[in-house]
Amino acid sequence: MWTIESAARVSQQDLSDNYVFQRSLLAYHFAAGIVRGNLLEIGTGNGYGVSIVAPKVESFITVDKKEPHTGLWKEGNVEFHRMKVPPLRRIASSSFDYVICFQVIEHIGRDFLLLEEIYRVLRPGGSLIISTPNIEKTIVCNPWHLREYTVDEFSNLLESYFSHVEPMGVFGNEKVLGYYEKNRQSVKRILRYDILRLHA
Repeated sequence: MWTIESAARVSQQDLSDNYVFQRSLLAYHFAAGIVRGNLLEIGTGNGYGVSIVAPKVESFITVDKKEPHTGLWKEGNVEFHRMKVPPLRRIASSSFDYVICFQVIEHIGRDFLLLEEIYRVLRPGGSLIISTPNIEKTIVCNPWHLREYTVDEFSNLLESYFSHVEPMGVFGNEKVLGYYEKNRQSVKRILRYDILRLHA
């Protein structure tokens, strides 16, 4: 039997990933300015965010369905748990001050259940810091994404569980926006020949 693992892994080694990688790093740096206490990360990926947020918290549990090729969680206050989510198995209710979840929810079929589980493991007054692509900025279908949201759709989804939602965005400078526009136009020209919509 053949199985295909759905995972989009951003690498700092691949130059073509640099734009997405830098955007992902920005989320970790933003979180590092806020988090404290006990932290849960859903979606370790390659583990490049661990060293950014771990020094800011007392304990840090990070989970992913695949173990990253790094030993960062073996040091100090970091613990790695291999699991496919949702649910968050063996994670106690009301045990985290913060949960971070970057570029993960678009891969999850049961997005409501993921948020329900995050709400369950957060302590009263705890906070979720979460990121996902904005479909209005998507150039072409990502084969790993089960869905993408508009800002309003994502805010409404989050408001089903959280009383205060503050949408934010990541925007590039003129150079980045110029790169984005050239890329968008290039993809648009190529997709004219995809009459069977094979890219989807």
